[in-house]
Amino acid sequence: MKYIFFDVDGVLINGFSARSDHYRRRWDENLERDLGIVPQDMQNAFFERGFKDVILGKRDLLKALDDVLPEMHYRGMAQTLVDYWLKHDSEINTETMEIVKKLKARPGMRLFLATHQEKYRANHLWHELGFKEYFEEIYYSGRMGMSKTEHRFFDLIENELCLTERDCLLIDDDPKVIEAATKAGWHTILFNGPEDIAHLVEAA
Repeated sequence: MKYIFFDVDGVLINGFSARSDHYRRRWDENLERDLGIVPQDMQNAFFERGFKDVILGKRDLLKALDDVLPEMHYRGMAQTLVDYWLKHDSEINTETMEIVKKLKARPGMRLFLATHQEKYRANHLWHELGFKEYFEEIYYSGRMGMSKTEHRFFDLIENELCLTERDCLLIDDDPKVIEAATKAGWHTILFNGPEDIAHLVEAA
């Protein structure tokens, strides 16, 4: 396959992972110390209620946070919280990125991102973390208006790039997303670690 699509969190970034808590690096580990927000309060007030609409592009992240900041007992600005979040949820998996760099160097190989993100973090990943240097485009849920657990997500990518499903490979750590991509006819690799994709370099 000449078209490879990478998930971000749990694959390129050592953050939230769909595999298990064992593989998760928490961005909010020092949130209470640094901003006075108890992580569970943010989980209850935001992630369990309003985050789904944000991640699907139905609500702006800053506006959604503004609505629930009082419940988190936070008197600062939503932008301050978002800046903190982006900074601390950006630890790159260096082993995976080394594989990406090697694939990028292969003639004819085309690399993309396919990820659950809203627009602020998508922009941060693309510009601030420099993913634009390695990937041609970022396809994210907030832009597509749907979750990667819907096979239509992958159909839309095919249509935009004028591809057929046999040309596409998705690397993701979420079995539900893998299932959706498989239904769309894509090749898939369920990512547990960089060793799962190291062979792609030699095969390219």
